[in-house]
Amino acid sequence: MKRLLLPGPSAIAAGALIAIAWAAEPATGSFTAAQAERGGQYYAERCASCHGATFGGSNGSPALKGPEFAFGWSGKPVRELYDYIRTKMPPGMIGVLDDPQYADVTACILAANGQTAGTGELGAGSPAMDSALALPR
Repeated sequence: MKRLLLPGPSAIAAGALIAIAWAAEPATGSFTAAQAERGGQYYAERCASCHGATFGGSNGSPALKGPEFAFGWSGKPVRELYDYIRTKMPPGMIGVLDDPQYADVTACILAANGQTAGTGELGAGSPAMDSALALPR
């Protein structure tokens, strides 16, 4: 009688963790410092009046950094945050920025959440858009 060798639960769990870690590569390095700085200017002009100058939320608008923000966005692709901002913000003035400017604002929010700048700019077609948001909670 031949025995069929199947992986045990610990091997399956280890494989799943490796797959999750690979798929959830953090967004750190997905934007440049100059891009985040440009985004900060757009943020100050178009976003800060609702979300606060320090990203802490105000006037009934949610915080864009900190535990509450991390709870809602950590693990999701950068593209999801970018698309949300691009298609819903600012309310009543959607499209006031162009796509590269929305990418700059996204970079600014990533920087405000402790993500480290890299050498490539974040853009609609950049592979970094598929990176997972790894936000401190």
